[in-house]
Amino acid sequence: MSCRLDALNTILNKSLSKSKFNEYCDEFDKEMNFEIGTSREYFIVGKNMQNIFSYILKHHDGAESFYIPMSNDSFNILNKKLEENSNLTKLIVFNKGHAWAMLKHKDRWYKNLKKKHVKKIPKDCGYVIIY
Repeated sequence: MSCRLDALNTILNKSLSKSKFNEYCDEFDKEMNFEIGTSREYFIVGKNMQNIFSYILKHHDGAESFYIPMSNDSFNILNKKLEENSNLTKLIVFNKGHAWAMLKHKDRWYKNLKKKHVKKIPKDCGYVIIY
């Protein structure tokens, strides 16, 4: 859970507490008909490709997002979306065990707030593009 909260706080500029994160998770679980507490522990996808990242970004900050699930084609879909809109600067990347934020600054992608330049966005992951 902490990596998902860290990724969201990077995107939201540290404005989400653990208790608020848990509250959103419980709301999401209720709306998706999951057992309450499920999305606190696991990254799950509900009906219509709803996911906890997009849910919290929308409800906490009003941000729109686009979810790309992990698949053989996810990296190609991401690249197409980034080529279509060069103004995109925020991205959540996730795999089966971890999630992190990436921010674009002066045409370079950085992982979280560390300003550590990442030469390439990793493949074989899922993505949430934030508009």
